[in-house]
Amino acid sequence: MKRLRHTTKTLLTFICAMLFISQTALGQERVIKGKVIDNSTGMAVPGANIVIEGTTQGTISDFDGNFTIEVGDKVNLTVSYIGYITKTVTLENSDYIEVSLEVDTQELEEVVVVGYGTMRKSDVTGSVATVKTEQLTQVATVDVAESLQGRVAGVQVVSNSGYAGSGMKVRIRGVGTINNSDPLYVVDGFPTSDISNIAPTDIASMEILKDASATAIYGSRGANGVVLITTKTGKQNTKTKFNLHVYSGISSPSKTMNMVNASEYATLKLEAYDNDGITPSTRELEQLTFVRDGAYEGTDWQSEIYNTAAPMHNVNFQAMGGGEKSNYVFTATYFNQEGTIDNSGLEKMIVRLNNDFKLTDKISAGMNTSYTFADIQSYNGDLYSGVGPSVLRIDPITPVWDDHLNNYGNSDGISDIRNPARIVDDMENKWKKEHKLMSNLFANYNITKGLDFRTQYGIDLKTYQDHNYSSEYFIGSKDNNPRSSLVEKTGTGLGWVWNATLNYQKEFGNIHRINGLIGVETQSNTWSSLEGKAYDVPAEKELQHLNNAQSTDDITVLSSQATETIVSYFARANYSLLDRYKLTATVRQDGSSKFAADHRWGIFPSFAASWDVKNEAFLESVAWLSQLNFRAGWGQVGNQSAAANYAYVTNVNPNQLYPIGDGISNGMIPLSLSNPELKWETTEMLNFALDFGFWDDKLNLVAEYFIKDTKDMILTPPAPAYAGAGVVSANIGEMQNKGFEFNINYRDQVGEFKYEIGLNASFIDNKVVTLAGGEPIYSGGVDKVGQSITMTKEGLPMATFVGYKTDGIFNTQEELDAYLEVYETDLAPQVGDIRYVDTNGDGRIDDDDITELGSAMPDFTYGVSASMAYKGFDMKLLFTGSQGNEAVNTMLRFNNATDGKEGMLDRRLDRWTPENTGGTEPRMTVNNLAYNTIFSDRLVEDASFFRLKNIQLGYTFSNDLVSKLNLTQLRVYVAANNLFTITDYTGYDPEFGDLYGNPLYAGIDMASYPQPRTFLAGLNISF
Repeated sequence: MKRLRHTTKTLLTFICAMLFISQTALGQERVIKGKVIDNSTGMAVPGANIVIEGTTQGTISDFDGNFTIEVGDKVNLTVSYIGYITKTVTLENSDYIEVSLEVDTQELEEVVVVGYGTMRKSDVTGSVATVKTEQLTQVATVDVAESLQGRVAGVQVVSNSGYAGSGMKVRIRGVGTINNSDPLYVVDGFPTSDISNIAPTDIASMEILKDASATAIYGSRGANGVVLITTKTGKQNTKTKFNLHVYSGISSPSKTMNMVNASEYATLKLEAYDNDGITPSTRELEQLTFVRDGAYEGTDWQSEIYNTAAPMHNVNFQAMGGGEKSNYVFTATYFNQEGTIDNSGLEKMIVRLNNDFKLTDKISAGMNTSYTFADIQSYNGDLYSGVGPSVLRIDPITPVWDDHLNNYGNSDGISDIRNPARIVDDMENKWKKEHKLMSNLFANYNITKGLDFRTQYGIDLKTYQDHNYSSEYFIGSKDNNPRSSLVEKTGTGLGWVWNATLNYQKEFGNIHRINGLIGVETQSNTWSSLEGKAYDVPAEKELQHLNNAQSTDDITVLSSQATETIVSYFARANYSLLDRYKLTATVRQDGSSKFAADHRWGIFPSFAASWDVKNEAFLESVAWLSQLNFRAGWGQVGNQSAAANYAYVTNVNPNQLYPIGDGISNGMIPLSLSNPELKWETTEMLNFALDFGFWDDKLNLVAEYFIKDTKDMILTPPAPAYAGAGVVSANIGEMQNKGFEFNINYRDQVGEFKYEIGLNASFIDNKVVTLAGGEPIYSGGVDKVGQSITMTKEGLPMATFVGYKTDGIFNTQEELDAYLEVYETDLAPQVGDIRYVDTNGDGRIDDDDITELGSAMPDFTYGVSASMAYKGFDMKLLFTGSQGNEAVNTMLRFNNATDGKEGMLDRRLDRWTPENTGGTEPRMTVNNLAYNTIFSDRLVEDASFFRLKNIQLGYTFSNDLVSKLNLTQLRVYVAANNLFTITDYTGYDPEFGDLYGNPLYAGIDMASYPQPRTFLAGLNISF
């Protein structure tokens, strides 16, 4: 991370220089004050551009529409704002002027970005949601995907983990496949799966295409939805405008577990021995007795490991403007977030330059380029060697550091868990550095009125270095590493895309309007990596290189490479009749290198229609109804990311040695079987929607119903042993998602008080329709918890949890005897043990009683937003929530175990004893550990939650003060992220990603890194 500090100082120096220049700008002779308002509503228009006509000198209106500008004599002011007709006013003798702007209906209708172009908002027939720029920048994050949380109905955004740089899981209208369900991102026309090179403040607009009629223009990559991102550009004939956004804050864990202290731990462990008549070793008995009788608190591992004041900093600088034939925007973002666990932070810098040029009256061109550098410290969350699990599993008797031995504390003979403090220190030598360069070149030629040709070429270059050093150490027999090791991995990915489109649009009077698009596109991506591993590498940082390994006999080198290419042809036609009846038809043909020649090409069509009922004569006089629109669409789209590269051929592993005759021959072994019949995974979707607007669109309601069927789902079932290879990919499954989406928004103004409230909710029902042969897929294995925690079966949601159901605890001998008279079991329960349920009613407790226990699929998800403003003050709130989803809290298997060996939750104190027969937890026992730790509903919890994701309170200073500072805007604010979460889930956080990144492990929590609670203060300056 030190590499960025010099660059950061340079950036800050440049920003300060710009501020100094602005302070010393020459003034004019006369000061004019004014206000910009909406002509129809009288509401203030913040952010309007006020420019002295014929110059680039100007200012912008503040939050209340007010502005101050210095002018000379006899000048005119040009006032403009997006969505309004530009107005030029002549200054009279007065020093105050009020400017009313008229809404530009034509411009407002052309703000929605769709695939390969734009479209009037009223002409959109598919399911397209728009996220406002100010919404994307409300939450303090450098991850654009996180900014989407709670904003759009049908879009579920889940944090993979709480550590910086862990990324987000984005699902549009549910989990569409057992494979990759990530959406496609299109950044300034470049299709990609990675948007880590974009800062939220760089975005001008974001549209989310949710149904097949909207995404079919992207064909084989549109099955999981499409997110269109357009970055900011400058404006012609405007002077350079500078914006500076800075915030800093501190983070702490949003939750910690209530664990037993050392004395309580010793009490429970001794009790487990006593209940089974076991005498521990003399050393352990003396140690436990000493700690118990001394009432020692011991080590609070969470307070030792977690950082309660982890700093966060962000600096974003923008410069934008333009002349007569060009415009530009330059942005630079620096972000630094330390983790709430040391050595798990993120440092990132993003630089972007966008240029547009008007070469002639008919030809325009441009270039968008960004460079990103990220330094990510790798977090270790492994069950046995990771920080999170070890913090909860290690006993409180073991110290962090043993002063007598001058070494880390040793838990050998107690809990036998690795020392978390040493794991954290070792993470300092585990990091990943990434460089990413993305550049787009484009040109547009206006052939004739209404007919335009556009071509674009872009590249996406990414390199990374992964450094993983494990030091040599010895703490005890269960916590040691006899040889240091180093794994170095470098990789390069190069992608390029070229497309060309021809777009025609024409309007025939006020009756017909047509828009047609045809295009061609080709895209290629190549990856390669080289990995080396060596042992006995020196611990000094400057010597941690493979060539410094002291042992050269066991160095291993691995390499991999892959290439995929796709060629596409597409067309779209839009027709509007009387601005009431609209039709859209799209078709795309894709050819992918991922499939054999006979199945390489796929055709993906879609159709959609809408009826603008409000424009009918019988509703024109209904003043309270401002919008009523019905939409319906059908389409088919593909998911080429569901297929691996070269999955249709047999993959082999070379360098296999075989004894043949008297010698040894070099050969190969097959790793997978070929399937030349492998074809596209296709999603078919039906969509119905109603759009309502009331009282001049003060209240808006969008309601949608969809059915999303994924057919020919690609699965890799295990091959029989006699096949001689592991797996074969085949189209042998079908999945369905169907549900409702609602989006409600209300805005109004009472005097100087403005407010807006939004609510969105999604109800999605997921189920597996068919699997080959009808046999379920068992997965979700976690060592010591269960080897088949999830089951994917026809008629059930994907990755449904399965296990035993329980019915409390045997409180008395009579209860146990009555139970054993009715049910046969090979188990040996005793009083104080868990009572399992005979779910199939056959009178036996066995594996046939394993049943469904819920799934990670929520019944519904929702988001609530609110914003308020009064004079210079403003307040923003964002709530997110999920209802009806379950989660497996795997740590209960360890922290609530009956043997008392590892760290325990304090609820374990309420265990069954002869004196506490009403205890909620089973008795302490070493011998009957296996019986009481069978995977059951005791580990499956309701993970529904309601969270205040963000709250922000700001103040925008008046123009009187701002103008004296030679600024155009000055705003300060304080904010908090993840301020509170209401949930019954007992783990760290009810929101986490798929374990191991595998969708069949969805909802399995293994001490996931808790999301931080962050408090911060920020500053926005424009000049």
